[in-house]
Amino acid sequence: MKITLAALLVASCAASSVGQGQAASHAFTISISAERPVVKAGSDVSIRVQMTNTSKHIIDCTMAPSNVTGADRKYRYEVRDDTGKPLNAVRIDTIHESGSIWPCTFKPGESTAPSDNMISRLYDLRRSGEYVIQVSRDDPKEGLVKSNTITVTVTDDDRVIERATPPFTLRIDAYSAGTAADHLVVKAGAEVGIDIVKTNTSKHEEDCVIIHNNMTGLDDKYQFDVRDSSGNPVDKRRIERPEPFIMPPSSCTLKPGESQASGGNTITRLYNLSRPGNYTIQVSQPVPDNPEDGVVKSNTITVTVTE
Repeated sequence: MKITLAALLVASCAASSVGQGQAASHAFTISISAERPVVKAGSDVSIRVQMTNTSKHIIDCTMAPSNVTGADRKYRYEVRDDTGKPLNAVRIDTIHESGSIWPCTFKPGESTAPSDNMISRLYDLRRSGEYVIQVSRDDPKEGLVKSNTITVTVTDDDRVIERATPPFTLRIDAYSAGTAADHLVVKAGAEVGIDIVKTNTSKHEEDCVIIHNNMTGLDDKYQFDVRDSSGNPVDKRRIERPEPFIMPPSSCTLKPGESQASGGNTITRLYNLSRPGNYTIQVSQPVPDNPEDGVVKSNTITVTVTE
């Protein structure tokens, strides 16, 4: 009888453990990052939010941007100061007020394109200090799903900002048949190009030379990261000629605050976007003195290819 009771207790504990493990699993994960981890006091603070489907079925990723703040009302936002105290929202009703609804579903393994959310429109982040930010979203079956936490430093010290700020920013848009957008929808087989805008955010001149490759149609100064809806790198098309013909670069410099566009980057010459689906594209340029990771990255855009 004792053996039977012990066996029952073990079985009961095992079942409880399995149940807890299942309850702890969610259909998706949330990842957030700061557009600028160190900002000038009084400046806007923006975070990027991305969902990944970790289930075995299609799930909802509908967005509901607020008409007042621009923040996605599908998420809950939590901000704490450097003492750990939660901040109160600037407007208590901002999460619940009206806005647009953008229907969205995604398949197992797919990720949404990172969406920008101006967190400083929800919370007063004008005072100097460090702020810890986290977002969450309801999983209808498994409860609340929380993101990673990030820290944003707000300061009046220009030297701190200068050390933490890359010397330039990159902004990209996709275009096809005269239409340009950060989320472009095209027919399979359409030619897709990328416009790259480089802006000098430093206090000195920056190089803006364009190194145009006639074979790939891309600016060789930049690195291109093209991924499919599952987050896998897209295959490059086979290049027959071993030596590309590169137009000789002309001298170009940007003064502080100036911008320059690099157009004519035909992404579909090198990357195969012929299959229907969602593709994400990001551009980067190595910068040895960039304090983060030696690379300045652009925003991420989406190209949806249809039948």
